Amino acid sequence: MATLEKIRSKSVILFVIIIVALLAFILGDFLTSGRTYFGSGDKLIEANGAQVKLDELNAYRETQGERKGDPDQINQQDINALLVQKLFNKEFDELGINITDGELSQAMVYNGEVQQFIGSLGQAFGLAPAYDEASMTQNISAVLERLKNPQKYQIPADEAQRYLAMWRGIENNVENSLRQQLYSMLIGGLYSPNNVDAQALYDGETIRNIDLVMIPSSSIPDDQVTVTDDDIKVLWEKNKSKFAVKGGDKRSIAYIVQQVAPSDADYSEADAAVAKMVADLQKDTLSLAAANADSRFITQRQSVTKAQLEKRYQGANNSRSFKKLVDSAAYTGKTMVVQSIPGSFYTIGKIMGIEQKLDSVTYSQLMFENAALADSLMTLAKNTQTWDSLKLGDNAMAMGNQEISLLSVTNPKISKLLSETPVGETVLYTDSIQGQQLNMLIRVDKRPAPVSVYDLARIDFVVEPSSATRSKISGEFRNYLGNNATAQAFVDNAEKAGYNVQQTLVGAGTANIAGLPSTRSLVKFAMDGKTGKVSPVVESKVRQSQNPSQNVPAIFQPVQPAEQEYLVAIALGNEYDNYVAWNDPAVKARLEREATSLKKSEKIAETYKAQAKDLQALASAAKTTVVQSQPFAFNSSNFPAEISAAIVKTAAGAVTEAIVTPYGVYVAKVNNVNEPAMKLEESRDMYLQQFNRQFMPLVGNGLINALLGGEQPDNHSLNFVAGFDD
Repeated sequence: MATLEKIRSKSVILFVIIIVALLAFILGDFLTSGRTYFGSGDKLIEANGAQVKLDELNAYRETQGERKGDPDQINQQDINALLVQKLFNKEFDELGINITDGELSQAMVYNGEVQQFIGSLGQAFGLAPAYDEASMTQNISAVLERLKNPQKYQIPADEAQRYLAMWRGIENNVENSLRQQLYSMLIGGLYSPNNVDAQALYDGETIRNIDLVMIPSSSIPDDQVTVTDDDIKVLWEKNKSKFAVKGGDKRSIAYIVQQVAPSDADYSEADAAVAKMVADLQKDTLSLAAANADSRFITQRQSVTKAQLEKRYQGANNSRSFKKLVDSAAYTGKTMVVQSIPGSFYTIGKIMGIEQKLDSVTYSQLMFENAALADSLMTLAKNTQTWDSLKLGDNAMAMGNQEISLLSVTNPKISKLLSETPVGETVLYTDSIQGQQLNMLIRVDKRPAPVSVYDLARIDFVVEPSSATRSKISGEFRNYLGNNATAQAFVDNAEKAGYNVQQTLVGAGTANIAGLPSTRSLVKFAMDGKTGKVSPVVESKVRQSQNPSQNVPAIFQPVQPAEQEYLVAIALGNEYDNYVAWNDPAVKARLEREATSLKKSEKIAETYKAQAKDLQALASAAKTTVVQSQPFAFNSSNFPAEISAAIVKTAAGAVTEAIVTPYGVYVAKVNNVNEPAMKLEESRDMYLQQFNRQFMPLVGNGLINALLGGEQPDNHSLNFVAGFDD
């Protein structure tokens, strides 16, 4: 513990999280490419003596629990995370950085992930909530005892093993975090700013007040300038470092993503089907038979009160929609479309019944494990008006004046008890949770009069493409690929056929094409194929599920949209291992746009050359305005670098030259220069500290190179992806 306390006293701890996050960001770029032609055994990725194997990835996944998203994307993120940790661990071991059991145990108690994990399982196991270090330590022991002895506590063995794996993952995360803090402190201690650094920061704090005129390049039509290949080459050479290939080969590809969407005929059929269903349900007053018999419709049913209908739930619109149904004619059998987005979904509402029922009660409860305490606690509770004030220690827990909707109580015994127990009377209730005995005293404090309760049915119809539509779209796309089986034809003939071609670069660590799941096989095709080849079609499906809204009745939850279906194919361009060429389609289009904008800005600068020294004259000629008295700070400016450089070297009272950028032409007048109140020699220590705060994260650039030892990662993960001929 002394080691950690010593570290916490150092100011460099402020930069730990930033450094580690920056490290992961930088390393991610290295990990998106690199492969081998000579086989890798069971290795997924390796660099500088660290490697991640397939069984390690599988073990890591078990500790992560269920995660939503593209499995291939998650897979690559996990591989990268494991390599980062392996590189760190290698450094930790060489430097002798270790965490003691005592330090780890204390850190676990205060860790948010641990508290969430133990809190959730503790509640399921009937444990009292933990509010301090002692009770959290006790709950951790109790939860682990149950998970390690599932048979004793009647917990399914596979479920216990799954939670234990998650616990080991959390434990590893906490230990690694502590070791990274120690390591970052050590690295941070090697960096110290000098006087030149402090002077630069001091100068950056200088605030200038400027007037500014900006004439956007978009004010000139594209057809008024001509961009040549030489213009593009010059721009590419100027920014050559941006096009460097890191960590292995990159393949340029063209790709088409074709959505399989409902046709006009599908929309018309949906309209007719919904109209017919409304009519059928209206006729059959007490039944949902018509909806249950048609698999295109999804039904659910729930009882709600008028108060629930009138409440404006956060994240749900259906409550207001169903209120319209009830207000329009509150009688059994009434059916209508309560909500719809044409071409997406329809929601039909039906009143199945209306009756006067108890809606809610206010009650107090006292929970305890030891049944022998029942009599003494009963006496104590009967003599205490407010149970929240009871001093019960660790043996029991009391909660008073809780309001609950009887419509949401799923346990029939509890519902009966709360409905029928006389107000003010205390009763004993016993049950078991996961084989653990639960004892509870319950007192009904208040029971309002019955209210109108509506038994409502919700019937959703989500519009999806029909089988005929799917066949048509798929057939046409596959025919196009068959008739355009070279990369050149794939690109040249797409627009005429109604397809949109896009360009990108992929590497061995690229998880998918266009962010679509199930397209990793196309990445393998790209990295293994020859220039000019066209891939087979891959089908991808994406469900943008709506997350349930908290404390909103199920019947009012958002409609789950249809699964989006796509067809994807790629055509292979050149492969690069040093720099992506200037004329590669993925690069040339971007450079051409920038070169066009620069040409337009140059034309603007030439057009208004005579007015460039007078901001008002320039603004009038260009039919724009002068932005006056705008503060400018060099180290916090949102301006392009060219503008910042020009303003900093311009004296007070002077006007900058016309500054040409891809965004447009800028001219600024520096009204005054306000230097910091404190002189550098009087506040050097303060500025050195500020240097640490602002520039220490930059050590991440050096740290990543140190961890990699000058090597680039070899990514072998595509060797574990099934190809089209495998």
